Amino acid sequence: MGAAFSAVLDFMYLGVCELVDDSLLVPVLEAASLLQIQSLIDLCANAIAERISLHSCVGAWALAERHELPSLAVAAQAQTRACFGDLPLKALVVIEHHMLCALLADDQLVVQSEELLFEAVERWYAAQSPPPTADATAELVERIRFPLMGQTFVNDKVLAAPMMQTLPASKALAKVLLANMLTPAKYRIGMNIKLRVPHCVACRPCRARARKPESGSGYLRRRPRRVYTAPQVSSHS
Repeated sequence: MGAAFSAVLDFMYLGVCELVDDSLLVPVLEAASLLQIQSLIDLCANAIAERISLHSCVGAWALAERHELPSLAVAAQAQTRACFGDLPLKALVVIEHHMLCALLADDQLVVQSEELLFEAVERWYAAQSPPPTADATAELVERIRFPLMGQTFVNDKVLAAPMMQTLPASKALAKVLLANMLTPAKYRIGMNIKLRVPHCVACRPCRARARKPESGSGYLRRRPRRVYTAPQVSSHS
C-alpha cells in the first residue's frame, strides 16, 4: 500500500499521479476511498472499467459493489455476462452468491448451452467453503432453465448432482418444471428439444431455434432466453 498512498499524496498536492503499472489501480482506488477523494476514485474506476477482461471482470464487479461505484459495476457485470461460459475456474468460484443469482436470471447471459451452465454452477457449488445453505442453493436452482436441457441430461446429471440433494433444491426444480408444464402449449419449452445454434449469436434476434424432438412431445414456440454460442473450432491449413 506504500506506493498507493504515495500516489494518492501526489494527487492531493499536485493534482496528478503516475502509476508504474495497472496493478496499482485497485490499491489507489481503495486508498482514495479511505481518504474520501472522490475525483481520484472516479478516475481509478474509469481506468479499471477500460481495462476489464475475462480474468478481471468478476473482481471488478465485487470492487464496484464494495465501494458503491455503479458505472464500474454495470461495465463489470456486462463483461461477466458476456464471457460467463469462458470464465476460468479461478474467476468462477469467487463469484458471490447474489452475483451468480443475477447472472442466472439474466436473459442476456452468454453460454453455449444450459447444460454447460448447470455444470458451471456445479463447479461453483463444489468450491464453496462452507457450502451454501439449502435455501441459498435453491435460489440458484430456480433460476436455471431446466426445460432447455435434454431429458437425458436432467435424469442422469441434474437429479444426481450433490447440489440437488436437498428438499429446497428439489422443490425449486419441481417449481421450474411445473411452471413450464402449466404454460400454454404454444409457449411451452419441450423437455426433449435440441437447440440449433445459428451462425450469428451476437444479436438478440439471432437466438437458437428449436426443431421437432425425436421423442417426447412439445415444441419450442419462443426463443430461448439465453444467448447461446457455438463452440469455437479451429481450422488448420
